[in-house]
Amino acid sequence: MYSVIIIARNEAKHILASIESAFKVTDDVVVVDSGSSDDTVTIAKKAGARVYEYGWHGYGGNKNFGNQQAKNDWIISIDGDEIISPALIDTINQLIPENQTVYQLNSMVNYAGRWIKHSGWYPRWKHRMFNRKECKWNDALVHEDLTPLDDKKIIRLKGDLLHYSYSSISEHKDKVKEYAHLKARKWIEQGKRPSIGKRYLGPFFNLLKTYVLKFGFLDGKAGWTIARIDATMAREEISQYDRLIKNSGL
Repeated sequence: MYSVIIIARNEAKHILASIESAFKVTDDVVVVDSGSSDDTVTIAKKAGARVYEYGWHGYGGNKNFGNQQAKNDWIISIDGDEIISPALIDTINQLIPENQTVYQLNSMVNYAGRWIKHSGWYPRWKHRMFNRKECKWNDALVHEDLTPLDDKKIIRLKGDLLHYSYSSISEHKDKVKEYAHLKARKWIEQGKRPSIGKRYLGPFFNLLKTYVLKFGFLDGKAGWTIARIDATMAREEISQYDRLIKNSGL
């Protein structure tokens, strides 16, 4: 009934567990690899997935390519560092999917060995299960989503999607630079510019929002670290934007 589409790049550490969890809800697992330099492709093939090596065309582009390779119309979309939890597996296996419906999965992040339950990171509901005949991924540079959604019923499924996104704090900081660059490019492409408030108060607001308003303090030391890096994210977005504008001569 389902095909699981996994996008991956350099996910040798997690891809086997990701594929094994996927095979518990389907017999059709597709991995779209965007240029791994580690053993991701070899591991994925040995695990029984159908592997396609496909250059990077953005998150939406690579996911849509994977959807086209699926044997089934109902798609479950995950990343190479995400594992379907036993509770979510049970929910999916008992589900009879409805037409014109998109299902949300709840992502729970493992941050340097600790599961984050607050900090604005949990709950984090994502559109991940859908019929490819009814919608597809947009081409947003960052935070891609399905389209169209306004005519769909949205249902949340019980159980978590376990996301091993950051194995270390340094990895988180590297990701911040990557996402900030994409965010800055998105602003420019949309003809937007950061407000005065965002320039000067953005870091403070991010820190306050994550640590206090989103109860990051309940995540202990990890919550404080996440809040500080969120503040850095605001500064990095502005820095990347200014650099791109300067280099483009706008």
